[in-house]
Amino acid sequence: MHGLLLPVDKTYIVSQVLETLCYGFFVCVFVLSIYTYTHSGRNTHANIMFAITCIMFFIATWHFAITFYRTVEGVTDLQGLLLQGGAEFLENSKLWHALMRNILYIVQVLLGDAVAIYRCWVLWDRGLRAISIPLIFFVGTIVSGIMACVNLSSVVPLKGGSTRDWVAVFYALGVTQNALTTTLMVFRLYRSGRPKPSWPLFSKTILLLFESAAFYFVLQIVILAFFLARSNFQAVLLGMIPPIIGATFTGITIRVAIRAQQLQPTIAGLTSQCQWRADGRNLAVAVHVVSETTYVSSPGELSLSKQSELDFGVNDDASV
Repeated sequence: MHGLLLPVDKTYIVSQVLETLCYGFFVCVFVLSIYTYTHSGRNTHANIMFAITCIMFFIATWHFAITFYRTVEGVTDLQGLLLQGGAEFLENSKLWHALMRNILYIVQVLLGDAVAIYRCWVLWDRGLRAISIPLIFFVGTIVSGIMACVNLSSVVPLKGGSTRDWVAVFYALGVTQNALTTTLMVFRLYRSGRPKPSWPLFSKTILLLFESAAFYFVLQIVILAFFLARSNFQAVLLGMIPPIIGATFTGITIRVAIRAQQLQPTIAGLTSQCQWRADGRNLAVAVHVVSETTYVSSPGELSLSKQSELDFGVNDDASV
């Protein structure tokens, strides 16, 4: 039994409107991230996150441009003489712009999943054990995404059995992987003392959901539910995914840059003060702050959890 079915042209119009709103928000967040990155402290993690943000913005921009072109072409029926109407033009996945749109979508999703795994790895003190299972699902997502693109370029979308199966596997693996990474990030952030226990419950909840990219995960679940219900309403939400992925991780990038700026003077002060005398010699010991086991409760104040340790040298990635 089929679920809710919407006219193809109306589906693309609504999807384009939603993508435009999300892309506009992404542009604002991206501009803010540029300002924050250039006017705040930097470390290796902040540099990596900002580089990924730029790549995501490039992909989201191209996806928006191609979707806009396809919507205008289909709705105005400029291809009607060749394809018997705008609906067939929009449904034809063998056209180069349709194929490019699908590729950009899948690449953005894979990039978002990869960043989620990377951030989870950083939060868990760069231990591979925490991300081993998400990595397995990520490899499966890559394979299913490639196979879905290959099938979509050769048949009418969602009418071929193998195509629908590969798309379903792609969605399911992505949701499962993000369920794991989101749970791991929320748990780690909560255990590390961030947000602060003194914060209101609402503020703590919002911060945890924001830093764990939970909104993107929820949107994935909704799209998967509509897809399994055989409703093309999921196509309305697909256009939102590329800019939302970018905006989500760009927001995290901004927070990373701000935290790097907050921690730099404190770490420098701790480093200069840690002078120990051992065996009649002055032994300089610098504080090594574990990435996600620190939080700044006020300017100039640094709180360390039980997992902080002493080491020689200063860790370049002291904030996340």
